[in-house]
Amino acid sequence: MKAIKLIGFFIISCFLFLENVWALSGSVRFDCPNTTIPNGESITCTLVGTADEEVSGISAKLVEGDSLELSECDSDSSWQGDANNGKIVLYTDTGKSGSFTIATFTINPIDEKAEKGVVRVEDITFVGSDFQEVSIDSQEIEFVIESSSPKFLIYGIIGGLLVIIIIVIVVVLKKKKK
Repeated sequence: MKAIKLIGFFIISCFLFLENVWALSGSVRFDCPNTTIPNGESITCTLVGTADEEVSGISAKLVEGDSLELSECDSDSSWQGDANNGKIVLYTDTGKSGSFTIATFTINPIDEKAEKGVVRVEDITFVGSDFQEVSIDSQEIEFVIESSSPKFLIYGIIGGLLVIIIIVIVVVLKKKKK
């Protein structure tokens, strides 16, 4: 009798373990053409999700660092809901699995002195087709902000010095002719 109870307990434990193995899991990543943004320009990136089972809803928050500004955040057309101001709340009646686009957004440098900036996606939740909610790990991407000011400043100084040298040479040559 004891052996039967032990075998029954073992079988039930296996089913509980299998339920956790088949639970929804996934991740998100940034897909950007590059991680260098010239100051005064912008870059458009895509937030991509990956799931091993169908996802019918997503909520997340895009957060930019002090030196970057997030604009034009739009969800993929296959989703319903909203992705304005970096707050993403989306759902669909056709579940998504594998790799899928969540939203696209534009990043603009706003601090001319900054050399780097970060965008982070956090508070990510995937909702499965069975309405099971799963928290997904936060991700971040770092951008290098190329400053345009020093190049133009250096070229301006060099150009100014060349003009002054040419003027001095012309004045010296005119004085020698007299």
